[in-house]
Amino acid sequence: MGQHPNFLPSEDEILARCWIEILKDTILNNSQKKDEFWVRITKSFHKRTHTTGSDSARPKTTLSNRWDLLQKGTVKFSGCYNKIKKNPPSGTTEADILKQAKKVFYDKTHKMFTYDTAWAVLRYHEKWRDASFPSSTKKSAPSTPAPSTTPAPSSEAHANTQTAASENAEDPPLSLNEMAPRPVGIKQAKQKAADNRLSEKKLKIMEKNAAEGAKRSAQFKKANKLQEQTNKISKLEAELKLEQMNMSIMDKDLSTLTDPYAKEYFMTKEKAIMEEMREKERKKQQQSEAALNAIPLSDDQSNSPNSQSASQYKGEDSKLESEDHNSANDEDTLPLDPLLGELA
Repeated sequence: MGQHPNFLPSEDEILARCWIEILKDTILNNSQKKDEFWVRITKSFHKRTHTTGSDSARPKTTLSNRWDLLQKGTVKFSGCYNKIKKNPPSGTTEADILKQAKKVFYDKTHKMFTYDTAWAVLRYHEKWRDASFPSSTKKSAPSTPAPSTTPAPSSEAHANTQTAASENAEDPPLSLNEMAPRPVGIKQAKQKAADNRLSEKKLKIMEKNAAEGAKRSAQFKKANKLQEQTNKISKLEAELKLEQMNMSIMDKDLSTLTDPYAKEYFMTKEKAIMEEMREKERKKQQQSEAALNAIPLSDDQSNSPNSQSASQYKGEDSKLESEDHNSANDEDTLPLDPLLGELA
């Protein structure tokens, strides 16, 4: 496999996005090692660049080395940018701040900043957002304007040429990446992951307590039902035993008793048993009558053919009784003789 071409700005942007994406997932999975981390970044990069399995696919080592350059360069540039952004001159626009930051970067490193696309993705990450360019103890070279020609190193020739041309052109408007909301930092992501784990643990405990509570409630209901059945059985057994005792008293042949007191005792017991039995029957009858009276007749029942027939029969019976009564009165009164009428 031959040497791969220089990285394009679009590849730098994709590499930065893959790094952030896999890093967030790594924060939630602390057991992931560095080698596994870069294996995942490489797979994601190949997928985004549509080079999976092809000869043009960049290997893991190449991507890791490129990332080292991107990270160092973008962090230094963020230090320059953040310093100017903190106290910008009056009337300075975002494009002016970027231009000044690139000039400061060149003055300090003697290199042009060529990682614009990657920095646009990384600038809101915690490491880049809080970056500050360290002051150098060495004497810096005299500040000179950035050369318009392409720098010598061949590894960055293509990117440097594009950056130099863009600086000589008009200031570009802010990209969507520059206006995007700041991503969550590593500490906040870890805290959020810990909070989520704690919430899940609390939820599991609550669900377990609810399940145990429902189980205990079911056991209590079952125990109460068994106790009710036991009480009913005990009551029936007591009633059966009492009935057997009463039957033995009622079956006693009093004629065989010679002791008058014993005879009087059994007679009194038999009388009490009979009174108690009659009282029970009377209560049962009252309850049955009350239940029948409590059932109201519906409109269908009152208008049923049976009810109408009963009313009709009742009316006919009354009519017949009236006719019979009139007939009886007619029989008691004798008819007037026509001859007597003429004599009168």
